Amino acid sequence: MSNPAAVDGTKVLLGSGKLYFDRFDANGVTSGERFLGDCEKLELTSEDDIIELFSSADHDRGLIATANRKRTVTLAVQMREFDKENCALSMMGDTSPLVQTSATVTDEPIKSCLGDRYIRLSKRDITSITNVKKGATVYVNNTDYSATAADLVQGRIYVIPGGAIDALTHPDSLTCTYVSATITRQRIRGATASTIIGYLRYEADNSVGKNKDLEAWRVQVNPDTAVALIGQDWGELTFKGKVLNDAANHSTEPYYRLIER
Repeated sequence: MSNPAAVDGTKVLLGSGKLYFDRFDANGVTSGERFLGDCEKLELTSEDDIIELFSSADHDRGLIATANRKRTVTLAVQMREFDKENCALSMMGDTSPLVQTSATVTDEPIKSCLGDRYIRLSKRDITSITNVKKGATVYVNNTDYSATAADLVQGRIYVIPGGAIDALTHPDSLTCTYVSATITRQRIRGATASTIIGYLRYEADNSVGKNKDLEAWRVQVNPDTAVALIGQDWGELTFKGKVLNDAANHSTEPYYRLIER
């Protein structure tokens, strides 16, 4: 006969698995479940706001009643893959391609600056610079300014210390004529989404313990910790999500469910 009080090592958990998120559009319409890649953390928290009533009839003012005013269910996710959609989730933004067509920009107004600084242009991915000038005065590349390949990708020119641009009264009005390349780049527009709501699915593949799959019907994403674009460890993207009540569609399990496989 087995001992009912014995510890069962098969019931412990060392969790791992795959996370998917279906980001709803502005009208609440599904966009499809997208795999979030390698995720180091998924945590569920339920927190009750308990109000207490203490007696005023005697000196020890004993606790005579409690009530739960509200319950908040939250999810915490830590992602490792810096793709554009994950960045948009963590940064409360959206994704939109940056499209630029090849064009010759003639006499774009720019402002001079001191030497050992950069002047930015309105375009990026510049293929060539025709001239930088003030009125009829044309400045000399590699003497007054320089435009390396790396700088042209960023869409800027470097002012050489001691050159004619450095000698101007700053800021002064200049113009630049250049050619920009045709590009299509992925872009994350950070902090542009007032609300992100979606459906979250977790497919467990545990190292130890029975697999339990999670479905949270409506998760409202909230920013969590800072995104370390420079750091001494592997970067991570995080977000917290408030699990909203969806009793209208799931009357018996309005927040989420775990299904044991």
